[in-house]
Amino acid sequence: MRLIIEDRVPARAGTYAVHFCFHNDVIQLGGLPYEVPACSCTIHHGPCANPTRPCKTLGAVTATTWCSPKEPLFIRAQGRKQALRKALAGFPRDLRTKLWQAYHTVSPPPPPRGQMKRPRRDRMSVGRVQANRAA
Repeated sequence: MRLIIEDRVPARAGTYAVHFCFHNDVIQLGGLPYEVPACSCTIHHGPCANPTRPCKTLGAVTATTWCSPKEPLFIRAQGRKQALRKALAGFPRDLRTKLWQAYHTVSPPPPPRGQMKRPRRDRMSVGRVQANRAA
């Protein structure tokens, strides 16, 4: 998902782009490495440096959220919202409002609580990373 908004405030006029990238990350939990799903949110001013994700544009703000290794589901909409909330922490309130409004117009609404019938993640893909993969 990619969001682009125009800001007309003279001090920061131009285009802002927001990108989301889903990937698996290895995190340390209690001294042991675990492979968990993650969502990264990148916000930058101006055009992208390259078309791949994450775009690695100079001056971009990036925030990452990770799913708990104990959680059986990874809900992408929830990961996107948490990553966007963390990335927007240092922006002015009016710009945050514009970005949230753009996000809500593009993203589909989540299903009502209790009606999320998503398949459980494969238990083999979550858990401790093998010693040869961590090295």
